[in-house]
Amino acid sequence: MDALTATPAVQDDVRQVVLKALDATDEPITAARLREQLLGQYRRRPEAEISEILENAVAAGKAYRFSPYRGKKPRYWTRTLDAFAQRLIVQAIAREPLLWTNIKSKLKTQLRDLPAERQEQALHDLVAAHRVFEIPGLKTREKSRFGSTPADPLVYLQPAIEGVVEKLARVGVSREEVLAALRRWGAEPISGEEVIVHGAADFPGAGEGALVSIPKLREAVGERLSKPEFDRAVLRLYEQGRIHLHQTDHPGGLSESQREQLIKDASGRYFVGLVLK
Repeated sequence: MDALTATPAVQDDVRQVVLKALDATDEPITAARLREQLLGQYRRRPEAEISEILENAVAAGKAYRFSPYRGKKPRYWTRTLDAFAQRLIVQAIAREPLLWTNIKSKLKTQLRDLPAERQEQALHDLVAAHRVFEIPGLKTREKSRFGSTPADPLVYLQPAIEGVVEKLARVGVSREEVLAALRRWGAEPISGEEVIVHGAADFPGAGEGALVSIPKLREAVGERLSKPEFDRAVLRLYEQGRIHLHQTDHPGGLSESQREQLIKDASGRYFVGLVLK
């Protein structure tokens, strides 16, 4: 029984199978290729019948016709050309981020029927849906690329951080101090003084006036403050009247490494502990 002699019920059944198969494809496809994907008796239907079903679906607004690609026969799909453009863009940037000019160049043949403004709109819609990510250029006039993953902030931070390190090194601020400041800024946006107060408060009895060892407090604070930052914060708290400082009367009896763990003020005094007020 061919397409001309098939009963209406059979024709409807074939039509539903064809359109379901078309909807399951990942991209526009010719009638011949779609026929090859049908199963059983449906694969034996004439190609002309499949083409007629597809053309009728286009006329009814249930499918879309696409220009031939690597052949002379039209292709069909249940999604629009704009949706196809989005799919192609996502595929184009799967391996590496690309400039928009490079993306358009790669897809020029496949999207020749889609106006340039609609191609750009397809890209913008993908970015808005977070399916494609804009990656700004590092330099002022460098154009953005588009990729499958978000821009890595570290790529942009590294040159800026290195510039700060170089600039502050000229006035005696070490690289370690800059990095410690970054860690403090990112992880705990409070002042050095508050880091000291909060850290000291965790020691047993500190709230009742117990002496907190400065070497032990320095160890507890860890990398949140570099040694110079730690020392300056403690001395500022002392100047503000928020803590008492206890000094050692015999700093000469200590080793260099032991004195390094204490705090030395401008007058040469070494402090071994503090008490919260």
